[in-house]
Amino acid sequence: MDRNFQRLNKTASGALRMTSIYFSLIFIVGMSVYSSASEEFAEFFNTVSPILILLGCLYAAFSLVFQNVYIIVTPIPWLYVGFSLYFGVGALVWSFGDAITIAYIQRATRLPIDAFGLYRANLMSCAGIALISLFLILFDRVLGWAKRAPPQTLKLDLAQGIPAFWAMILVGGVVKYLILIPASFGSAFVVVPSVIAQLSVFLQAAIIAGFLLVANGARHLRPVLSVLILTELMSGFMSGSKSAILFVILSTIIGWCVSSRSLRGPGLLGGLTILFYSQFLTPYISYVRSRFERGGTTSFATFSSATSEFLDGARTIEYLDVGARMWWARLSFASYQNFALREYDFGRPGESLNEIMWALVPRIFFPDKQSVGYGAQLSDILNPGSSAWTLTSMTWLAEGYWNLGITGLVLVCFSAALILSLFTRIIVSTFLQGQIAFALITVLSIQTAISVE
Repeated sequence: MDRNFQRLNKTASGALRMTSIYFSLIFIVGMSVYSSASEEFAEFFNTVSPILILLGCLYAAFSLVFQNVYIIVTPIPWLYVGFSLYFGVGALVWSFGDAITIAYIQRATRLPIDAFGLYRANLMSCAGIALISLFLILFDRVLGWAKRAPPQTLKLDLAQGIPAFWAMILVGGVVKYLILIPASFGSAFVVVPSVIAQLSVFLQAAIIAGFLLVANGARHLRPVLSVLILTELMSGFMSGSKSAILFVILSTIIGWCVSSRSLRGPGLLGGLTILFYSQFLTPYISYVRSRFERGGTTSFATFSSATSEFLDGARTIEYLDVGARMWWARLSFASYQNFALREYDFGRPGESLNEIMWALVPRIFFPDKQSVGYGAQLSDILNPGSSAWTLTSMTWLAEGYWNLGITGLVLVCFSAALILSLFTRIIVSTFLQGQIAFALITVLSIQTAISVE
């Protein structure tokens, strides 16, 4: 075994082992004093535990990437980035957020939460992170994904890589610009099956592939790569999709990182993205979406006028509080986690996991299949009938507990660790062979890993 592989395997297993122990200790200490805790101690725990979660998850993510920069193409470090954002930064809003933002969260979620409810939600987060870290160690021993981690250098086969790059652009471009965007803008009245819609990620994969191909000598693709990134960003803005914009930037960061084998430039872009997201993107997209909803349609004219209004200083939206930090509110899921804990413990379990079977049925074989997505049951509980137009997500940790209690929490962590370990094994295998197809699995797996919804 290559020395790089041995060192990375030791570091990866060690980082995950330390992470599992770290969060287990936080959970054990928190649980041991919960029954006798005063409200003052609960507030103290609710301030300290999200900070500890943030630091612990960042340690797990960066200890993997700093050892071997190529590990950034796998979903494992991004899983911990997602945990740090939602269970760390998001939970801190209750201790450090302003009154307007907290009031907005309480009204938007329609779920009141006190200090002890927040305490329980933070304990759930720690338990979930400890469990999934433990299962990742288990699957590392079974699947050996860390043992087969990429070396410090990589050479691509340009004869195969360049045609694959163009094929990604062709497939993704046809799906996105000839099907999805016309459908969303009302030019085509069709229900696009999710399997087909997912093919649009070929464009994000092409961004990662493009960076590597340029770095390996295909410099004539540099203008194509630049146009691809700008086009993808523009389509994200026009459709009012924060996730689309952020994943284009994320693909750019990953591609830049693996092609340069450096974290400095991509890290700076990541930091600027955080500022961009919090200070501009969240309020801007919220305003654009509100204009789409008021106009009853998604159109270029509405997009243009909404953008002009926003740049001129317009911020007031009927259902939002002026001054609320929407980016922070968007990261907070403590109210939903407390809801899941309370409902199951009071004998009112959820049934949202039953939709998994529906998700496995292709719409092409059952055109009248109901729209499947976690959050329909919760939407109808909070606002009867609202699942017809919106889905209210909690977190998959909360979904597991709400349905099956502790057993459900263990099962979802086990399943997530298994899926992400399989993704990682496939990515590493194709990556080692210099096959550009790894980029497709990278994008899909990171989308799965980074979001806790």
